[in-house]
Amino acid sequence: MEGIFMDHYKVVERALLHIEDHLQQHLSVDSVAGTFNMSKYYFHRLFTAVMGCSLNQ
Repeated sequence: MEGIFMDHYKVVERALLHIEDHLQQHLSVDSVAGTFNMSKYYFHRLFTAVMGCSLNQ
Protein backbone atom coordinates (compact mmCIF):
# COMPACT_ATOMS: atom_id res chain seq x y z
CA MET A 1 0.00 0.00 0.00
CA GLU A 2 2.86 2.39 0.75
CA GLY A 3 4.10 2.09 -2.83
CA ILE A 4 0.80 3.37 -4.16
CA PHE A 5 1.06 6.53 -2.06
CA MET A 6 4.63 7.10 -3.20
CA ASP A 7 3.47 6.81 -6.81
CA HIS A 8 0.81 9.45 -6.13
CA TYR A 9 3.38 11.80 -4.67
CA LYS A 10 5.64 11.26 -7.68
CA VAL A 11 2.82 12.08 -10.10
CA VAL A 12 2.04 15.30 -8.23
CA GLU A 13 5.75 16.18 -8.07
CA ARG A 14 6.09 15.63 -11.82
CA ALA A 15 2.92 17.67 -12.40
CA LEU A 16 4.34 20.59 -10.41
CA LEU A 17 7.55 20.44 -12.44
CA HIS A 18 5.51 20.31 -15.65
CA ILE A 19 3.53 23.36 -14.55
CA GLU A 20 6.71 25.25 -13.68
CA ASP A 21 8.22 24.40 -17.06
CA HIS A 22 5.13 25.66 -18.91
CA LEU A 23 4.16 28.77 -16.96
CA GLN A 24 4.15 30.85 -20.15
CA GLN A 25 1.45 28.63 -21.69
CA HIS A 26 -2.23 28.39 -20.90
CA LEU A 27 -2.60 25.36 -18.64
CA SER A 28 -5.79 23.71 -17.52
CA VAL A 29 -6.57 20.72 -15.36
CA ASP A 30 -7.40 18.90 -18.61
CA SER A 31 -4.04 19.63 -20.20
CA VAL A 32 -1.97 18.77 -17.12
CA ALA A 33 -3.96 15.59 -16.45
CA GLY A 34 -3.61 14.61 -20.10
CA THR A 35 0.15 14.86 -19.81
CA PHE A 36 -0.03 12.01 -17.29
CA ASN A 37 -2.77 10.07 -19.10
CA MET A 38 -5.29 10.65 -16.32
CA SER A 39 -8.83 11.91 -16.37
CA LYS A 40 -9.15 15.47 -15.17
CA TYR A 41 -11.44 14.29 -12.37
CA TYR A 42 -9.00 11.70 -11.02
CA PHE A 43 -6.03 14.04 -11.36
CA HIS A 44 -7.85 16.86 -9.58
CA ARG A 45 -8.81 14.58 -6.67
CA LEU A 46 -5.28 13.17 -6.46
CA PHE A 47 -3.66 16.62 -6.55
CA THR A 48 -6.03 17.97 -3.89
CA ALA A 49 -5.47 14.96 -1.61
CA VAL A 50 -1.68 15.21 -1.81
CA MET A 51 -1.30 19.00 -1.76
CA GLY A 52 -4.20 19.93 0.52
CA CYS A 53 -5.52 22.48 -1.98
CA SER A 54 -6.96 22.32 -5.45
CA LEU A 55 -4.96 22.99 -8.57
CA ASN A 56 -7.03 26.12 -9.17
CA GLN A 57 -5.92 27.67 -5.89
